[in-house]
Amino acid sequence: MSLFEEAPKSKKVEVAEIEDLLNEIQKMSLEEINAIGRIGDTVAPAIYDWFHDKKNVAFLHKLQKAGVKLTIEKKALSHKLKDKTFVITGTLPTLSRDEAKELIRLNGGKSAAAVSKNTDFVLAGTEPGSKYDEAVKLEVPIIDEAKFLKMIH
Repeated sequence: MSLFEEAPKSKKVEVAEIEDLLNEIQKMSLEEINAIGRIGDTVAPAIYDWFHDKKNVAFLHKLQKAGVKLTIEKKALSHKLKDKTFVITGTLPTLSRDEAKELIRLNGGKSAAAVSKNTDFVLAGTEPGSKYDEAVKLEVPIIDEAKFLKMIH
């Protein structure tokens, strides 16, 4: 894909503003940049310095004004949930359903709309519906948000 082609329409791509990227990187310490995977002691200071140089910041602001946006491919965080299928029911304490589904996907799992014998876990919050009852009937393990988060961390 050349620099001027449109980004593929995919759930795995997110559009970000240059200003947001600039703000996030400028908030990071040198140690935090160095801790990012595959950035070492030589590259981290160069990144830190580049994003704190007034000329480079002005250049990024010009790109922002021109309407340039960044596309970020969302890659899997891990394969901890590989080949696992989850069904979500009820209201989770801190995650929306979409956030939970995205965490499942980013960790190699799949989410399904209905409980079946192929379901590995039912992620249940408060006031679960008939999916909870179906999980009990089919003896599918039922977990809460805390247990789910432990699985992926």
